Amino acid sequence: MTSAVIEDRRSSALQLMSVGEVRRILSNCTEYWDGADIMPLVDDVRKSLLDTHQQWNLADCDATACAYFILTLISFELVFKLFAYITFVLRSRVHSDSFFG
Repeated sequence: MTSAVIEDRRSSALQLMSVGEVRRILSNCTEYWDGADIMPLVDDVRKSLLDTHQQWNLADCDATACAYFILTLISFELVFKLFAYITFVLRSRVHSDSFFG
């Protein structure tokens, strides 16, 4: 999954935009867009989406899911701390012999 924090120019709100593997995105979503409205992602709809994804995989089609989350100040601070921690861990592994094994 790849994510980026984007500022909505209209509202100045920060949004976490993500794109990635369908099952991983769906496992973290509680709502979906049905083409007209944002709806609750109930179990039946989730199963239908996963079934469709499976059919597309069997037909050798690739599917990618997109998601967004409006960041509040608290959630933005948590995301920022998580990114900082991940960066720290990755940098420390690059500088150690344990990075490759």
